[in-house]
Amino acid sequence: MLFFLYKSIFFRYLIYLLTTTLFFACSAKKKETTRAEKGVIDFSKSNFETHSAIALNGEWEFYWKQYLIGKDFEQASPSYVEVPNSWDSYKTISGEVPTTEGYTTYRLRVKIPSVFRGNELLALKLEFITTNYALFIDNKPMNQPKKLGTSPETTDGHYDPEIYFFIPQKDTVEIVFFVANYAYRLGGLTQTISLGKAQPISTERERTILINFFSIGVLVIMGLAHLILFFFRRRTWAILYFASYCFIIALRAFFTDDYYFTDIFPNADFEVGNKLSYLTFSIGMPMFAMFVKSLYSEDFSSYVIKVLLFFSAIFSLLVLFTRGIVYSNYLIYYQLIAFLLILYALYFTIRILIKRREGSVIFAFGMATIIVAATNDILVANVVIDSINLMPIGSFIFIFSHTLLLSKNLASAYKKEETFSKELLQTNQMLEAKVKERTSSLQDIQTKLFENLEELKSKINTVNVQNKEIKAQNLYITSSINYAKTIQYNILSDFKVIQSHFPDSFLVFKPKDIVSGDFYYFNQKGDKIFLAAVDCTGHGVPGAFMSLIGYKILNEIIDVQQVFTPSEILRNLHLGIKEIFNQEANTHRNGMDIALVMLDKGNSTLTFAGAKAPLVYIKNGKMNMIEGENFYIGGNSSKSEVNFSQSTIFFSANDQFSFYLFSDGYQDQFGGEENKKLMKKHFRELLFQLKDFPMKEQGNLLQEWHEAWKGNLAQTDDILVMGFRLY
Repeated sequence: MLFFLYKSIFFRYLIYLLTTTLFFACSAKKKETTRAEKGVIDFSKSNFETHSAIALNGEWEFYWKQYLIGKDFEQASPSYVEVPNSWDSYKTISGEVPTTEGYTTYRLRVKIPSVFRGNELLALKLEFITTNYALFIDNKPMNQPKKLGTSPETTDGHYDPEIYFFIPQKDTVEIVFFVANYAYRLGGLTQTISLGKAQPISTERERTILINFFSIGVLVIMGLAHLILFFFRRRTWAILYFASYCFIIALRAFFTDDYYFTDIFPNADFEVGNKLSYLTFSIGMPMFAMFVKSLYSEDFSSYVIKVLLFFSAIFSLLVLFTRGIVYSNYLIYYQLIAFLLILYALYFTIRILIKRREGSVIFAFGMATIIVAATNDILVANVVIDSINLMPIGSFIFIFSHTLLLSKNLASAYKKEETFSKELLQTNQMLEAKVKERTSSLQDIQTKLFENLEELKSKINTVNVQNKEIKAQNLYITSSINYAKTIQYNILSDFKVIQSHFPDSFLVFKPKDIVSGDFYYFNQKGDKIFLAAVDCTGHGVPGAFMSLIGYKILNEIIDVQQVFTPSEILRNLHLGIKEIFNQEANTHRNGMDIALVMLDKGNSTLTFAGAKAPLVYIKNGKMNMIEGENFYIGGNSSKSEVNFSQSTIFFSANDQFSFYLFSDGYQDQFGGEENKKLMKKHFRELLFQLKDFPMKEQGNLLQEWHEAWKGNLAQTDDILVMGFRLY
């Protein structure tokens, strides 16, 4: 009677998992009913508060074997294709069916709420794009693709699921992708692209990273624990197979969904990651089967193991010795083998339930999860459904069910051992009664040693647990700070953009920690170019947080408030910092030093305003310095109103004119023979000595000189130095 109850529960659980998976597979990515039509999708009346991310699914413009941008689209006729999908399922406007290998341009225009224009930071979330791409938003390049061309020789594969942040400047945002594929069986935008507000998408990404790395950590710990257990019980092969399977699933998690492999090894060859992804699949399947066989050797067919090992070896060799465009096309055949294994696993599970094997009920629930997860992943890999890979989650649940089963077996063994111990104790008591006088002292010593040993084991276990917790916390903190570094670098202007306006220039930017409290600023309004070197209170994470606040306020002052006078910009920045930190009502004195210039090439003027930071310029071989105000931006002043002065420098094309902006990190570095600060006087002398070198060489020499001065000492502070030569 109890067996039929378990059997009924198993089938209900399996049906529930299947229906739930299909539901989420069909709906998880479709977070908004609005679809693109003829290359346009209208979200102008959508509720971005209700949906953290909205799918950009529907008809995109498609230009096969063309890279188009800007006005190029006016001369081209688009095809309209369904996204997400592989482009070899499309038909172009000319009737051509694209091949797997090739290149193309996708374009979509997104209408957004007008209140977002110039105000709201949005995020575009990408999944896998096969297999290399360049992204442009409103004609602005958002990434730097590695070797993206029009042939196999000029194109490398590169998986890079990423989130791109931008502030829309129009009511309609134009999204353009250049996509090339010469390395995989599917090409193009095969997975959903989502748009939403930056904060919810970033929060969801961070939560996903935390959950995934927690799962990876658990899998690795479980694998290590079973590997150690196998070392002491080498005849129990199930423990070794289980440990190996844990390691394979943990490794595979780096090559699915968010593809952490490229985050850890950004310069790794595409084929390395792709081959490891395929190998974890091809090897993981027979490893799982051998583990099940070792648990239920009488019920699981040895013939199935041999067939799996044969096909796994063939497919693994194919992966190792051919290119991705070749072996990926054979994946479907190995997936067919996997599907047959799923059917056999279902039959096998029912069989051990009928035979009432020990632990079969717990095993059946774990196996049901694996069956559903594997079915889902096969459908996802072939773009049948638009879902996430569930195998890591399914394996995670299966592993825990096995752990429960193992715990039950260990508890049973412990109970037997306890019974045996009681019997042995009774025997010892009978012997002790006969030789009590001769063994009493030995018993006391033995008891004390046993107590000391148990106490020592308890302390060692406590230390090990604490050590693991500290390592996990350190990994999490370091991962979070590295992710914060990515966010900070994405927000700062690419210095290549600045160099396009100032070809003869350099940047020395060396954070003391992973993230920096110093930041450089660039903006352009017509003929006016704004440049600034900013040093925020503190360094590391607090300084970086201040830098993001300062960067946002500067953008708001110049872009939104349309304030172009340097002295007024600093005044508004000062008031903005005091307001954000409510410094009129508390004792917080967070702030920043800043040197800000506005270059007006049309009038040949350079206007400077500063707070605790100077401007150094060299005109016709003579060095000059203009000091900033003797107070910094923020709450150091008790006055509600402060005024900043500004200075204007005139120059002409006949002048030899260059200028420098910097924080105090370089001049405050300890070093030299006496381990003293460099000081600003010596720093200015160094700049003057380098004045005749090209700016790029000046930057290189400054970095080399800093390393020589610092020696083996630690870097004192964040370092930021910029140099620009106009004539």
